[in-house]
Amino acid sequence: KYFKPEVKTILLVYDPTLPCGSEKEIQQLQDIGKQLSLEFKPIEIFKTNEILQKVSPHVQDVDALMVLKDNTVIPGLD
Repeated sequence: KYFKPEVKTILLVYDPTLPCGSEKEIQQLQDIGKQLSLEFKPIEIFKTNEILQKVSPHVQDVDALMVLKDNTVIPGLD
């Protein structure tokens, strides 16, 4: 396990239209999370300008943020 022990809930930010954000990939992450006693809360981002609006309400409820490498989310993290 590569997470700090206090990390239990992870906000997963991704673009579902890209291969790395496919339903299969997200399900695999959630399955692995269950094995490690981690809960992933997926947030779908379709356009860069949605990041702040969609992520902000959830930041206080999670212990960590995970971003899948894609061309929609990464440029919006500035």
